[in-house]
Amino acid sequence: MKNIPVTYLVSQFPQPEKVRRSILRELAVNGVKNIVLGDAMISEIVRNPAFAAVLQKELAAEGLTFMDSHAPFGKALDMNNPDIGGIVSTAQKLHLHIAAMFGIKTMTIHVGNNYYFTDAPLEVQRDRICRRLEKLLPVAEELGIIICIENIWFKINTPEQLLFIKERFPTDNLGFCFDSGHANIMQHGHLYPEGIARTSWAKDDSGEPAWDDRILEKMLPYIVNCHLHDNSGDRDQHTIPGGGTIDWQKVKTLLMQAPRLQVIQSEVIFERNTLAIKDVVNKFNEIFN
Repeated sequence: MKNIPVTYLVSQFPQPEKVRRSILRELAVNGVKNIVLGDAMISEIVRNPAFAAVLQKELAAEGLTFMDSHAPFGKALDMNNPDIGGIVSTAQKLHLHIAAMFGIKTMTIHVGNNYYFTDAPLEVQRDRICRRLEKLLPVAEELGIIICIENIWFKINTPEQLLFIKERFPTDNLGFCFDSGHANIMQHGHLYPEGIARTSWAKDDSGEPAWDDRILEKMLPYIVNCHLHDNSGDRDQHTIPGGGTIDWQKVKTLLMQAPRLQVIQSEVIFERNTLAIKDVVNKFNEIFN
């Protein structure tokens, strides 16, 4: 099996120094070497640039390094935003520069959720995404970063939409981030009449979600990093592998065939699910080591 480094998300990264350092210590004690430069960390650095040096010092004290990154996201920052005045593009370029400062080689960026902009047809939103990439990819290439666009559970970020975008940009500086939890929602969400996939697609009258049990296979040639977590298919729980309905043997077998895979990320959210860091680390070691 390929030796792919594993990195861990610290969601809702706390700002009080003692709490922050305690979490970093707990990660290190349990054998973690790599963590994600998450959206909350990047947002804090944008707000307070001096925090970058503080964070770097605290990681070094525990023998930790950043391995990959996730850009800040949401209606105001996703790539399907109309970006009047180019402000969003400027912010996203800054996010890439922050990642490069830490030596990070991959950044996941959301293409967006189509119901945010119900006044714009899907084709218009997709054109916005492509125009944004035209601005961002030269910066990514200069910095040596691969931008990874992610499958979610909306009409605009199905594998087919991601593949359409990728076809427009054959550069190696654009790849995919496979999200196992989001894929599971689109595989098993049909079992839940009030599940998040159905309620999300209903917000702009998109009809029945495009249920799909081959998302990983479709994305496989272009997967550079991945967000791995579990759920039952009804909502985005971000729980420990084995805590939901994902077939982890299948995920592992296929991911190890991804020709461009650089990093495996635990996107389990410890806090949301009241999980011990030790248990999550042990589970990822069990699956991938």
